[in-house]
Amino acid sequence: MSENYLANPGTGWFIARMGAWEWTETILKLGAIGVAVWAFALSLTEGFVPSLAARLPQVVVMGLASLGILAAIGDRLLTKEITSMVFVLLNNVGHWGMTAALVGGLGTSTPVVAYCAAMLAGDLVKLSFFLRTGLTVRSAPRGAVLGATALYTAAYLAVLILELR
Repeated sequence: MSENYLANPGTGWFIARMGAWEWTETILKLGAIGVAVWAFALSLTEGFVPSLAARLPQVVVMGLASLGILAAIGDRLLTKEITSMVFVLLNNVGHWGMTAALVGGLGTSTPVVAYCAAMLAGDLVKLSFFLRTGLTVRSAPRGAVLGATALYTAAYLAVLILELR
């Protein structure tokens, strides 16, 4: 039997208790967000020369992922959980920062690889958490929660593979 994860205990904003799985995912992704900010700063110091030719597939994948994370703000507003709201705002900074860095002609692969590896690891932790516990998010079908996370996992893997080829 599954339970609703982050079910609001009342009508206002609240802070949910997080376990080891959630903290592990959050720490991995916060590290990735820091890398994305670094990547964006690097692209600026390198002169930020917009060029889609070199990394167009990566820009498209990261751009779509960024739009999804932007839409997730609405979900967090419905959930009314403070920690996840702060995190989704930071996650937007990371996704859009990495997308901008890729557009800006980032000259090194190191931050792209580090970002994608950390986000991928975070989503694998999240998938493991949901698979092991049977929890879901509010009233969302389990398949939708697992599918959305798997889609992001595939996106980070695709950008990582394209960067390493």
